[in-house]
Amino acid sequence: MAWAVRRWRVRTVLIGLVLASLLPGLIGAGVLFVREYRTGLAEREKDHVAAARMLLRSVDEQLDKARVLAQTLATANATLRGDLPALHARSRELLALAGVGRNVVLTDASGQQVLNTLREYGEPLPRHGNPDLVRRVFETGAPVMSDLYTGGVLRRPVISIDVPVKRDGRVIYDLSIGLMPGDFDALAANARFPGEWIVVIFDRSGTIVARSQAPERFVGQKGAADFIERIAQTGEGTMQTKTLEGIDVVSAYSRSAATGWSVGIGVPRELLQGELRRALAALAMIFAVLFAAGVGLATAAATMIGRSMRALVAPAMALGAGEGAAPPGTSIREADEVGHAIGEAADLLAARTRELRDANAALRAREAELREAQRIARLGSWHWSRARGDVELSDEARELFGHGHCTFEEMRGTVLPVEDWERASEAVRLAVRTREGFQVELAVNGPGGERMWADVTCRPLADAQGEIVALMGTVQDVTERRRAQDALRESEARFREQLARQVAERTAQLTEANHALERAVRQDTLTGLDNRLSANERLRAEFARMKRGGHPCAVVLLDIDRFKSINDRFGHETGDEVLRSFALSLRESLRETDFVARFGGEEFIAILPETTEEGAMQAAEKVRAAIEAGRFPGFGSVTVSIGVSCARPGDASEGDAVRRADSALYRAKGEGRNTVRLAQAAVAQA
Repeated sequence: MAWAVRRWRVRTVLIGLVLASLLPGLIGAGVLFVREYRTGLAEREKDHVAAARMLLRSVDEQLDKARVLAQTLATANATLRGDLPALHARSRELLALAGVGRNVVLTDASGQQVLNTLREYGEPLPRHGNPDLVRRVFETGAPVMSDLYTGGVLRRPVISIDVPVKRDGRVIYDLSIGLMPGDFDALAANARFPGEWIVVIFDRSGTIVARSQAPERFVGQKGAADFIERIAQTGEGTMQTKTLEGIDVVSAYSRSAATGWSVGIGVPRELLQGELRRALAALAMIFAVLFAAGVGLATAAATMIGRSMRALVAPAMALGAGEGAAPPGTSIREADEVGHAIGEAADLLAARTRELRDANAALRAREAELREAQRIARLGSWHWSRARGDVELSDEARELFGHGHCTFEEMRGTVLPVEDWERASEAVRLAVRTREGFQVELAVNGPGGERMWADVTCRPLADAQGEIVALMGTVQDVTERRRAQDALRESEARFREQLARQVAERTAQLTEANHALERAVRQDTLTGLDNRLSANERLRAEFARMKRGGHPCAVVLLDIDRFKSINDRFGHETGDEVLRSFALSLRESLRETDFVARFGGEEFIAILPETTEEGAMQAAEKVRAAIEAGRFPGFGSVTVSIGVSCARPGDASEGDAVRRADSALYRAKGEGRNTVRLAQAAVAQA
């Protein structure tokens, strides 16, 4: 029974083709929509984590500014001298300048506030609102940052940065900078987050310090337990949770490794997912419109193609009968071209015979051109028979290298030098074994004995059983190229040698420039002496030397008396000249082994190695007398006050000796100036 062949209409085939083409795209689009939704959600979560990290960096900077301000006040001269009225005024001034913190509090070891910039100096003050914080500062002697607690004066939630105030290595006060939750509200506002987002700042314990929405309700409360636990476990990431108001949010969070504080950003889930759904719905609508348009265009195209194909039936039948066929007019260009082709088929058949004769003549001409091109390119061919072992060269190859038909073995030491013949022999064996061709560059002995170079390629030839029976390939004279390459390598070698010399010269110049820069960094440009950076390094070195071997070392601090009045009366140019002359006189009055530096302003330092207190006092007196007796250009005479101290084995650092010398300098100033004072003994200081 013969099966009937089903014939499809063009319209049905084209519509089916369009549907078959679009269906994978539609499936792919569905998969793409899902992936795009998930990718978009993940990207937004990453952006929210980055936003939380950025806000957290601002919070850390705010806390660090408060810590720096507290340490600055803790080491101020007024603090160390116990001048509390001056400290009160200075603290208010720095708070206004720094723009960070609400107040400065000074607390003694009992927890009693002795100074608070929120009150006028001398007014009664309560005890510190966080006595545990004060106790930690006195016990550890290190800065401490609090969590949110209720302040002793304002009775409102505050955060404080507490640092120790030390005198002679002993903590005498706790100095703290107080910050209000409102200070951190400004950081969140500056970030310009959308109004629907809920931005929260937590302290180390998970207590809410600042909140973008309803802060009056939630500041001071703990955050959601699951959210705080996740922050403590992972440090940074996202999670789905509920806010304290019960809103479903996707929360991004980041926790600071430096302060332990955290920032959480909650984006309402409906807001986040709604944006993505709207974007995907628009894409789906576009795909649906495109699908409908594709089906409609396919239907119209199928109708046009069917009409044009049916118009070709009559001309085709006329051609089969040997009759002329007039080309029909159709709406499809290709169908119209077929109609014209049917009409011209007879003419083309007659012309084909003439074209074949012309093609044979052209082929012979191309062969001649190819041989000429090979001659110009200095290219020939070769053939090696595995059975006979002989190598047959083409006419072009024989003309190039002056050698003809011979066996491969006969080429050893004649056509090819022995070393290159060995390389060629190994390449031939490898080609026979692996059935893969090769390309190798070989030296060739020319007809006149000159050395030539040939680029040899090979292609294996196999029989019906797959056995390699011969090798064939091309051989090209590349002597000129090889000579050019050798010349290029020599030129590159000379260039590398020249470049190495230039690099060495440039390296020496850079080394000298680095040395000059190092000198500029460590030298005071006005006086030519070393600066404070260099002095601190020398102090550390001499202190370490004293610790290791017990070598005595003295520190001398000098301050020009009434230097400000010199600048005010005679101008800064005269003041600068006085500083230069003072530096020169100081340098000339001390030993070459002594170190002299400008310590800041009109204050100078001298470090006297291998010098006891008695020797240091003698040297200091010598300097004082030389300064008093000298004449300073443009001004006249000046005097100097000097403080002397020696490093002690019990000192914690080199700074202890400097502080004792500074105290002695203040005594010299206070006892009439133009005098030398030795740092008081430890017992006297106690």
